[in-house]
Amino acid sequence: MRNKLFLIIFILAGYAASAGENLRIFESEQMNSRVLGQKVSYSVLLPDGYAQGEKHYPVVYLLHGLGDDETSWLEYGRITQAVDELVKAGQIEPMIYVMPMGYRTYYVNDYKGEFPYEDMFVNEFVPHIDSVYRTLKNADQRALVGYSMGGFGAFSLHLRHPELFGAAVPLSMSVRTDAQYMSEDANGWNTQWGRLFGGEGMTGEDRITTYYRAHSPFHVFERMTEKRKQAVNLLMFNGDEEETLCRSNEELHILMHRLGVPHNYRVLDGGHSFHVWREALPEALIFINDFMQKLIVKQEALAMVKDEDQNQNTLQLQLAGYGVEVVLPADYHLGNRKYPLILFASFSHEGRLVATKAVHAQVQSNQAPPAVLLFLSSGELQHLDSILPAAGAELRLREGARMRAIAVSGAEAPLAMRQSLEMGFSSCLLFHGCWNNLEELKELLKPGEWKGNDVRVFQIAADRGSDVEGNGNLHILLREQSNRHEYRVHAGNDKDTAAASTLEEALQFILNRFHR
Repeated sequence: MRNKLFLIIFILAGYAASAGENLRIFESEQMNSRVLGQKVSYSVLLPDGYAQGEKHYPVVYLLHGLGDDETSWLEYGRITQAVDELVKAGQIEPMIYVMPMGYRTYYVNDYKGEFPYEDMFVNEFVPHIDSVYRTLKNADQRALVGYSMGGFGAFSLHLRHPELFGAAVPLSMSVRTDAQYMSEDANGWNTQWGRLFGGEGMTGEDRITTYYRAHSPFHVFERMTEKRKQAVNLLMFNGDEEETLCRSNEELHILMHRLGVPHNYRVLDGGHSFHVWREALPEALIFINDFMQKLIVKQEALAMVKDEDQNQNTLQLQLAGYGVEVVLPADYHLGNRKYPLILFASFSHEGRLVATKAVHAQVQSNQAPPAVLLFLSSGELQHLDSILPAAGAELRLREGARMRAIAVSGAEAPLAMRQSLEMGFSSCLLFHGCWNNLEELKELLKPGEWKGNDVRVFQIAADRGSDVEGNGNLHILLREQSNRHEYRVHAGNDKDTAAASTLEEALQFILNRFHR
């Protein structure tokens, strides 16, 4: 019996020693800060096998949001799972991840100098991490990721301290335009923005203090040289269901586009939550990894769709005197049933093939009902009042707005939006839409016309597209009118084939609307 007990103790001791050698997740470590006059907590995630080697690693600083702490990325962000999966798949190299306590500071010094967090972070915390862990101690091997308040911190620290941080990924950055800042509710404003940037108790333009302008992302580029602007390395994410941050992040993206500041911008499905931030995390970490490895940032690639992939049930028809292309469901000739209709306008040849393949994949996997696809050439959409009845007479289509949807690419987007209301469609897909000006948009979305209607808009834009401002303003207007719509921004430009998976998501949305 004593021998068995000794054996068990020996095994447990060996297990404990082995586990100790592999420790890599450290929660709520502490650093003594002379700048703040207190201890600062932080958590660390080390690479697998860190304790057994001598290798030095890049560092990613993960910044939390208002009300959270140094444990939030581990618990709610699930950073360990995300990192391990990407390393295992060979998509990123091993790195050190550091999660500091950010309090309610927005990672800046408050204007009174009572709690100089930024000074602590730059002058004490980063050197502390470099002294305790085997880090690579140069800017192109350090990066920042942050959500909400931490998104502001990631953006600000990268732009204000390029000598320390080579890249940043703000997620749903908590930021305000000047107009939002001036009109913010006094109670919330005084305890948050006024406390940090000055002007407490003030209203309107009196809130736009010199200290605020020195830190606002909307003013930071005023003081930058052109060379510094071109050295910015940013990937920004936002959710399409954000409230205040919908306008502020979109307008910041538009401003940077207008100023020629290189950046990447994505809009994902969701609001101000870890659902969005966890979805963004893989691309964020790959972006950082590729920057550190000096690789070209990966863009989502589309396998070219060949003509032979086209469905055999493709017809060229004359409807009301206009030549159109029709793709019938695979079982169209097996009976007399009727089908929903998706009408496409101004899609390129390749775009038609991608759309057709996406719809058929949904149908074959039983994720959506079969539908008739009707493709109009550029300019034919204005004759839809003649083409649509002719299609109903020629093809077996289900009747009613619920059973038809419209999808348009490019300059005919405003016309498609009007027709979706006037002629009756369940969904309106705006793919790389082009909009003449803001006043036209406001007229198109005049109060009461869209609010409460049953048409659901799915808007797709490119972060370097031909009308960044128009698409951004449309999203802001729809969001502020409380219209239920989906908005996605993908990498690339209007001609980039990287939009394939986003287009597939939109078509799945349309097909599911038929059977809502």
